Amino acid sequence: MCMESTESKTARRTIKDSVFCHLFRQPEYLLQLYHVLHPEDTSVTEKDLRTVTLDNVLADGWINDLGFLVEDMLIVLVEAQSTWSPNIVIRGVIYLLQTYLDYLEADADRRRQLYGPTKVKLPRAELYVIYTGDSQTVRHGDVLTLTDEFFGGIPCSLDASVTVLRGGKENDILQQYVRFCEIVNEQYREHGRTLAAIRETISICKEEGVLTAYLAFHEKEVYDIMRYLMSQEQITADRLNAVRRESRQEGRQEGRQEGRQEGRQEEFLASLAALADLNLGIYVMTKVTRRSEEDVIAGLQKLGRPIPS
Repeated sequence: MCMESTESKTARRTIKDSVFCHLFRQPEYLLQLYHVLHPEDTSVTEKDLRTVTLDNVLADGWINDLGFLVEDMLIVLVEAQSTWSPNIVIRGVIYLLQTYLDYLEADADRRRQLYGPTKVKLPRAELYVIYTGDSQTVRHGDVLTLTDEFFGGIPCSLDASVTVLRGGKENDILQQYVRFCEIVNEQYREHGRTLAAIRETISICKEEGVLTAYLAFHEKEVYDIMRYLMSQEQITADRLNAVRRESRQEGRQEGRQEGRQEGRQEEFLASLAALADLNLGIYVMTKVTRRSEEDVIAGLQKLGRPIPS
């Protein structure tokens, strides 16, 4: 996956992650991915898999790329990452706890058992990250644990492990997805973030036999996903840059300290207005404006804008 500004990455999912999510929403490819992870289990079929992805996109809630339940026995959570961060372990724990909560809340008997004497039956969990970036410190098959990464190996009351995947066996669905990401990067380097890069990516994938069955049925959707998200990225960047330029110009016109403070506040409010127009959540607003949650809420109230739930 290609490098992006922090703001554009925060404001939306990346193009390749969105294709990842769309690809594995298709039952046949989800089953193929499960067989990559568990080739020994040949009895599982599409009907045995149920998607449990956390998908409150662009809201304050936690989201993950892919989660699925296998016959009420196994929960598999998979993240697709282009920029490496050991914090994936923490995020994996959060995703898992939220997924377990949703699993318990979805069934009245399980909800009652949680507070009763009968032991609740939970599916065991596996956490993975598919890494498509350039870091050489992260290897295929590495297992990262919360204890080792954050507590120096000292035992902790809560632990979790995440397995790193950087490719699969020749031409399996995982290897094809990783190759898709490589082709996207190559075309962005050659053509920039343009429609030509999207067209060339799809053309090369078909020539190389990368995701060909998927593209045969979903080529237009893939093209539209990439085009839409690329345009949204540019719109977001343009709006934020314009707001900041205007606010800096206004700030420079103020000669006194009071004027500078007012200019900064006007810049903050203008940035909030632009972010509110994009329907972004409180968490994203605090990161982009570098203000506290209290400041953001107060600013939205001053603008007369609704507070995101």
